[in-house]
Amino acid sequence: MEAYEANAHVKLIFADTRKIETANIAYRREDAPVYDAKFKYAYARLTCKHHGKYRSKGSGKRPNQRSYKTNCPMQFILSVDRAKDIMYIRSGNFTHNHPTDEDVAKLYPENRRLSKSERQFSKILMDMKVPQKVFCERVREMSQKPLTNKDIYNLQAQLRKEMAEEEKTEVQSLLHELQDITEKDSGSEVVVNVDGNGQIQVVFFQTSYMKEAYLKFPEVCIVGETDDINSNGMILCTIMVQDGSGTFLPCAHFLLAKLDEPTMVSAFQLFKQPLNDEIFNKPCLFIIGSSNLDVAVFQNQFPNASIKLCETQILKKFKNETMNIENGSEKPRRQGQLWTLLHAMVMSKTESEYEELRTKMQDLPFASAFNETWHQQRHLWVGSFRNKDLNYGIKNANNLVSFHEKVKGVVNSSSTVAECVKGILKMDNQMKLEANRKKLQAMMTTSVPIVDNPDLEELTQLCTRYAVNFLEKELTFITSLNVARNELGQLIITDAIGDKQLENDNTCSCLFYTNFKLPCKHIFAMRKFLEKKLFDDSMIASRWRRDYQHSECKVEDIDFASSPSGDKKKKRASTGNSVPAPPAAKKVKKNTRKSSTSSQSMTRDEKYAKSTLLCRQIAGIISEVPQPQYENKIKILKALCTHWLEGSEVQLLVKSTANEEEDEESAQNGND
Repeated sequence: MEAYEANAHVKLIFADTRKIETANIAYRREDAPVYDAKFKYAYARLTCKHHGKYRSKGSGKRPNQRSYKTNCPMQFILSVDRAKDIMYIRSGNFTHNHPTDEDVAKLYPENRRLSKSERQFSKILMDMKVPQKVFCERVREMSQKPLTNKDIYNLQAQLRKEMAEEEKTEVQSLLHELQDITEKDSGSEVVVNVDGNGQIQVVFFQTSYMKEAYLKFPEVCIVGETDDINSNGMILCTIMVQDGSGTFLPCAHFLLAKLDEPTMVSAFQLFKQPLNDEIFNKPCLFIIGSSNLDVAVFQNQFPNASIKLCETQILKKFKNETMNIENGSEKPRRQGQLWTLLHAMVMSKTESEYEELRTKMQDLPFASAFNETWHQQRHLWVGSFRNKDLNYGIKNANNLVSFHEKVKGVVNSSSTVAECVKGILKMDNQMKLEANRKKLQAMMTTSVPIVDNPDLEELTQLCTRYAVNFLEKELTFITSLNVARNELGQLIITDAIGDKQLENDNTCSCLFYTNFKLPCKHIFAMRKFLEKKLFDDSMIASRWRRDYQHSECKVEDIDFASSPSGDKKKKRASTGNSVPAPPAAKKVKKNTRKSSTSSQSMTRDEKYAKSTLLCRQIAGIISEVPQPQYENKIKILKALCTHWLEGSEVQLLVKSTANEEEDEESAQNGND
């Protein structure tokens, strides 16, 4: 049809159509042959743009209106032949009552209309603020269309409106989204950094739940980045930690304009500013999950931290580099040999093993480049160096990569910054709900140990299920160890690897204890030989303890989205110089009045979760009181439950200290 319009210099319109899907319904009922799905229409009547007469639907209030309808007789009907499987012209009249010149056809509004790419080019010219004469010349030259002055005027008016709406929506939406974060979460940190030109350089946001996760589990942090996250081309950088149940939780997000050193330093300063300096002075581990992140920035900003590269990213990079090696006919064999050596280096457990592997690689073409770069940075990626750190078994950033992929499922390169922030918080909220669900499940259930061991049963009450899984494996290895005293009276533990001597029965130098800070098989075997209890509470690090894991599982933390509006607090915003910041960097004050939780509509599951956590807090309080008070409080709770089951209203009366002895007897009878 487009070819016919171009050759005949006319403009066709669909006056009447019948689609294939509609036509096939009737044929299927009759079990008759149907139309092929390759056709769009079973029937179509096309007419000239000037076909028919103008029929006004108005009341005459707007006289002197014009219409392209000149009662042109040109029309034709297309039909599909099911038997021959072709579309043909069934009938038609191809006579026009108006000129069909090429010059006339170019003047149709449809032919003067600019395409999407042409409008984008025009918008760029508008943004550059070129003179009006230059704008008209460039647009006409680019489009090769006979644009009238009125067309140019309308185009500029539309573009001005679009650009104003985009700027207004981008800034206002971002401010609204950031303010919404601070209203819902009084402990959140939201910062927007802009440069002297008013361009956003850093957007930092951290909810109180993220901050709490970092404060409780700061020993190992995973850092990674991903791009194509919004229409501004900003880069999402996330810091993630793992709690004692093995759940990975984001603890900070940065939207960065670029990944250069000044921007990253500014971002990490914002991350460190609201937190205590003592936290950053403690030894910790940062696992860098992206090759685009500058390791030197981490070393300068966190001088006491150990910096290591992601195991998966290193292997992937080595794989790509070995694929690029060219060595004639021996290329496949050389590639396989080199990859095997590099993979073994990443997994090497001792430095001597690494050096032995490097020696074998010296006759390969990659050796020279390896010695100049990778060997100089071996402390960042070689397994023997990575195993020296307390890493809790975390050696890669796969969970962070997975989180970023989920974020990209809700935002993309066409999303605004506000939509990007909203999508990230949506995924954060899902991870938070999942973590709280696991906490609640751990509080309400008891794990059944695989090994029938009283000590292990006690461990299940003390440690998280995630930690118990490691301890179970270590306990199963006790039978394969041999413990004996040497001539000097020192205890020697022998296993398949060799002999090991422990200085005491609480610590060990083995890889498991170094990485997890949990009692290992050597400690268990030594304490069993000494006829001691297999463990005591001091041997379990706080992160692995159930009470520490769930101590901050507050009622308000069950659902961020349904939490009441909290205190509002000022956002920090900074600029590169004295040039005033744009509206995106304005300070947003928080409302200091908290709204009532009764105004929030909650689901049954949310009510049940909050009630369960409150009951657990009550149970923790009651379990610490002496037996007489315990029995009294249990009677009160039973009476309260009975009244509620009967539908009665219960009023709380707090007993004063002065009347404590006088009311003791009545309290024991449950009359409180």
